[in-house]
Amino acid sequence: MRPADTSSREERDATAPAAGILVRVDPPRGFRPFLIALGLLVVLDLLLRTPLYPSGFPEDFRVPKDTLMAYEAFTSWAGGRGGLQVAVVGDSVIEGHLVPAAETLSARLDQRYEDAGRDVHVHNLGLRGAHAVDLLGQVAYLAERGRADLLLVQFDYIYYGDDEPVGVHYPELFALARDIAPIDPAALPDAVRAELREKAAGASPAERADDALGRVWRLWRERERIDAVLFGGRPSVAMETALRDRARAALDEPGARQLRPDELDPDNLERFFGGGRFGEENPHLRYLELALAKAGHEGVPVVVFNNPLYFEGLAYHGALDMEVYRANVTVVRELVESHGGTFVDLAEGFPQEMMLDTAHLLPEGHAEAARRLEAAIEPLVTELDRERAGRRPAMPEGGERR
Repeated sequence: MRPADTSSREERDATAPAAGILVRVDPPRGFRPFLIALGLLVVLDLLLRTPLYPSGFPEDFRVPKDTLMAYEAFTSWAGGRGGLQVAVVGDSVIEGHLVPAAETLSARLDQRYEDAGRDVHVHNLGLRGAHAVDLLGQVAYLAERGRADLLLVQFDYIYYGDDEPVGVHYPELFALARDIAPIDPAALPDAVRAELREKAAGASPAERADDALGRVWRLWRERERIDAVLFGGRPSVAMETALRDRARAALDEPGARQLRPDELDPDNLERFFGGGRFGEENPHLRYLELALAKAGHEGVPVVVFNNPLYFEGLAYHGALDMEVYRANVTVVRELVESHGGTFVDLAEGFPQEMMLDTAHLLPEGHAEAARRLEAAIEPLVTELDRERAGRRPAMPEGGERR
């Protein structure tokens, strides 16, 4: 029998390789329970399709960037709560690029209502890289399922300048929406329509298995953190170092800083801002119009707001024609208002020192945007709050409104 190791942890650590080489401090503990839990998850995913989600979510929850596994569970939970439910739909600006969850626009707006003692709850549904067609999928799903009383939809100028349609980044959103009526499928570009038709046809067993394995792989990459949280193990030095370095890179201790104008990528600026006036055939405007039509069809009010831009950085590179920009914003405003929606311009006069980069905001920028948005939508929120107070429809099983 091998004698027990009576050396202290410090003594064992002393035998580690030289500094600079990443080594595990502690042996992995609870690895077998982790593998068992992982195996059960795979079985449930492949056979029962049963999501293992909590019964509740934190107020500042953000949908994971690389998977929509929690999207339906989160929106079901949010839509079933009392009070006025406000969903903020958008891309990484809304998700909160390099900003803590509690400091995003949505969380700040939610906190303002809580501090005022109002029964209004704001939820962050920002999805990184989401284009107008993905926002159409979100609006269709949320409006159809009754998961929100008010939709705040971000208009990100950088994604509308290209007249070419882009692929659907989050086709799962359209799969969640049972019907996108009154949207005529013929109104969608051929490539997008074909992609959605393929998605609606259902995945083959092989594709389902591949999708499940992809999620398992994401879990495997996080195995050390899961082991630490669930089974009392400890992340390796490699993981701790990687997490610390990533945090430093993201936050640049003590906080994220604004990029200097000369740090902006001219090629990206040309790609995002080099377009001219929005034409009638602009597919992204068509997606926005279809989203407005769907929300109106379902009786859900919509506020479209354009996010602030780093005008000083754009001017440094001569990347944005302000006359064209203002004309395009006017086109969007008129489109929104023609469908009975409200348009809020957050970019006009926004403090430039609160910008992180071209379109993303520093934490104080999120706070200022929340303050401006709250003031702009106050009449609508007051009206909805008064109409729905004490008369919110009951939520049947499954979290969908009758």
